[in-house]
Amino acid sequence: MGSSCMDEPSELKCVVMLLEIEKLMCETETLKEECDKIRLEQEMLELELEMLKLEQRKLELEAAVREKERCLAVNSGHSDTASTSESTGSETRKLHVM
Repeated sequence: MGSSCMDEPSELKCVVMLLEIEKLMCETETLKEECDKIRLEQEMLELELEMLKLEQRKLELEAAVREKERCLAVNSGHSDTASTSESTGSETRKLHVM
Protein backbone atom coordinates (compact mmCIF):
# COMPACT_ATOMS: atom_id res chain seq x y z
CA MET A 1 0.00 0.00 0.00
CA GLY A 2 2.90 2.28 0.71
CA SER A 3 4.27 1.73 -2.78
CA SER A 4 0.94 2.63 -4.43
CA CYS A 5 0.99 5.97 -2.55
CA MET A 6 4.45 6.62 -3.92
CA ASP A 7 3.42 5.64 -7.45
CA GLU A 8 0.45 8.02 -7.61
CA PRO A 9 2.46 11.25 -7.09
CA SER A 10 5.10 10.07 -9.56
CA GLU A 11 2.42 9.17 -12.09
CA LEU A 12 0.70 12.51 -11.53
CA LYS A 13 4.01 14.34 -12.02
CA CYS A 14 4.54 12.45 -15.28
CA VAL A 15 1.05 13.40 -16.52
CA VAL A 16 1.64 17.04 -15.59
CA MET A 17 4.99 17.03 -17.36
CA LEU A 18 3.46 15.43 -20.46
CA LEU A 19 0.74 18.07 -20.49
CA GLU A 20 3.35 20.81 -20.17
CA ILE A 21 5.33 19.30 -23.04
CA GLU A 22 2.18 19.14 -25.17
CA LYS A 23 1.38 22.76 -24.33
CA LEU A 24 4.91 23.83 -25.32
CA MET A 25 4.65 21.90 -28.58
CA CYS A 26 1.37 23.67 -29.38
CA GLU A 27 2.91 27.05 -28.57
CA THR A 28 5.88 26.20 -30.79
CA GLU A 29 3.55 25.30 -33.66
CA THR A 30 1.65 28.55 -33.20
CA LEU A 31 4.90 30.52 -33.29
CA LYS A 32 5.98 28.69 -36.45
CA GLU A 33 2.67 29.59 -38.10
CA GLU A 34 3.07 33.24 -37.06
CA CYS A 35 6.62 33.26 -38.48
CA ASP A 36 5.35 31.82 -41.76
CA LYS A 37 2.63 34.45 -41.90
CA ILE A 38 5.14 37.27 -41.25
CA ARG A 39 7.50 35.83 -43.88
CA LEU A 40 4.69 35.80 -46.46
CA GLU A 41 3.72 39.37 -45.57
CA GLN A 42 7.35 40.43 -46.01
CA GLU A 43 7.52 38.75 -49.42
CA MET A 44 4.28 40.48 -50.42
CA LEU A 45 5.63 43.87 -49.35
CA GLU A 46 8.87 43.26 -51.24
CA LEU A 47 6.87 42.44 -54.37
CA GLU A 48 4.76 45.58 -53.92
CA LEU A 49 7.95 47.64 -53.58
CA GLU A 50 9.33 46.09 -56.76
CA MET A 51 6.06 46.91 -58.56
CA LEU A 52 6.27 50.52 -57.39
CA LYS A 53 9.86 50.79 -58.59
CA LEU A 54 8.82 49.42 -61.98
CA GLU A 55 5.90 51.84 -62.14
CA GLN A 56 8.25 54.73 -61.32
CA ARG A 57 10.65 53.61 -64.05
CA LYS A 58 7.75 53.34 -66.50
CA LEU A 59 6.67 56.89 -65.69
CA GLU A 60 10.22 58.15 -66.10
CA LEU A 61 10.49 56.49 -69.50
CA GLU A 62 7.11 57.84 -70.59
CA ALA A 63 8.18 61.34 -69.56
CA ALA A 64 11.44 60.96 -71.49
CA VAL A 65 9.54 59.79 -74.57
CA ARG A 66 7.15 62.75 -74.34
CA GLU A 67 10.12 65.09 -74.00
CA LYS A 68 11.82 63.63 -77.07
CA GLU A 69 8.57 63.84 -79.04
CA ARG A 70 8.19 67.49 -78.10
CA CYS A 71 11.80 68.20 -79.01
CA LEU A 72 11.27 66.54 -82.37
CA ALA A 73 8.11 68.57 -82.89
CA VAL A 74 10.01 71.79 -82.04
CA ASN A 75 12.83 70.84 -84.38
CA SER A 76 10.28 70.11 -87.09
CA GLY A 77 9.03 73.69 -86.84
CA HIS A 78 6.00 73.38 -84.57
CA SER A 79 6.62 76.38 -82.34
CA ASP A 80 3.35 75.92 -80.40
CA THR A 81 4.86 72.98 -78.48
CA ALA A 82 8.03 74.80 -77.46
CA SER A 83 6.52 76.20 -74.26
CA THR A 84 5.21 72.79 -73.16
CA SER A 85 8.62 71.26 -73.81
CA GLU A 86 10.18 73.35 -71.06
CA SER A 87 7.68 72.28 -68.42
CA THR A 88 8.03 68.61 -69.36
CA GLY A 89 11.79 68.89 -69.11
CA SER A 90 11.55 69.98 -65.51
CA GLU A 91 9.18 67.10 -64.81
CA THR A 92 11.68 64.68 -66.29
CA ARG A 93 14.49 66.09 -64.16
CA LYS A 94 12.33 65.76 -61.04
CA LEU A 95 11.67 62.11 -61.84
CA HIS A 96 15.35 61.39 -62.29
CA VAL A 97 16.14 63.01 -58.96
CA MET A 98 13.72 60.68 -57.20
